[in-house]
Amino acid sequence: MQALCSYSVHSCEQQLRDGCITLKGGHRAGFCGTAVIKNGRLETVRDVSSINIRIAREHIGCGEECARLACSDGFKGLLVAGAPLSGKTTMLRDICRIISAKHKLSVVDSKGELAASYNGAPQLDVGANTDVLNGYEKAQGILLAIRVLSPEFVACDEITGEQDTIAACLHYGVKPLITAHCGDISEALRMPVVKSGAISHVVM
Repeated sequence: MQALCSYSVHSCEQQLRDGCITLKGGHRAGFCGTAVIKNGRLETVRDVSSINIRIAREHIGCGEECARLACSDGFKGLLVAGAPLSGKTTMLRDICRIISAKHKLSVVDSKGELAASYNGAPQLDVGANTDVLNGYEKAQGILLAIRVLSPEFVACDEITGEQDTIAACLHYGVKPLITAHCGDISEALRMPVVKSGAISHVVM
């Protein structure tokens, strides 16, 4: 754990609260152990019992079909849905890479997994015209991107309760590209963010 935190666990406390840290190259290490709670809030993890290391991979070209959908007439937003480890983030990353060749794109990378920024530099290819907001909460980052960065598309990974913010993209002419955990397509279609009308295309 000390080595993965570059022998400065204190500097990684925020990431540890989120359950994992991003390493150089975009890899992630998740820590399991005993939660340290202070004032009802998770402060850090002690007595680490196991470390789960996820190796980041890029599959260049896997998002081509979805990128074409995102640039088609009538497109409002895209949801890439699937079970854990089904490749949602990998797919979204490649979609970003392709779209940003011709369009302005903002990536809200709250967990540091999509662009995998390390010391401020994306370790994985999210495209040439992509602004990366690393470590921002999703709702905060989306609104900041809309106000300040004037994107045509905004991408974020693993949405949970941000449907109202994503739906607001419609009013600003910004098209959301998002992922979410889902068991099947019927479950994805029942998600509030899809029902809001902000998402016109769902893929699994």
